[in-house]
Amino acid sequence: MNLDLHALPKAYMDNYLKDKTNEFDLLYGIRFDNTTSNITLGNAKMDFKGKDIILNDRPYVGTPGLYELIFKCHPTKYNDKDASTYYDILQQTNVYKRHDRDKRKVLLRLSGWM
Repeated sequence: MNLDLHALPKAYMDNYLKDKTNEFDLLYGIRFDNTTSNITLGNAKMDFKGKDIILNDRPYVGTPGLYELIFKCHPTKYNDKDASTYYDILQQTNVYKRHDRDKRKVLLRLSGWM
């Protein structure tokens, strides 16, 4: 894991890796490979540049609200712009599709975003 992360992604990644409260979405959120230290979201490779999120080489402005939407099971601290950006991310990464493969099985919990 890159130890030189900006404070915003570092806080979310650290808490995600230590989560014992089920606050973080371990089923359909990001996936962290301990062996390679690669992070994925849906079918996209995820990286960070400062506080910004890079998905398959496409940058997204990293805001606390966007991090909430990506990492948390029940995000509460986000605005309409964060939600719009998250919708774009859902479309790009197919994260809302069960197991990132089956295009017919859309996750019920994310159906409000689509």
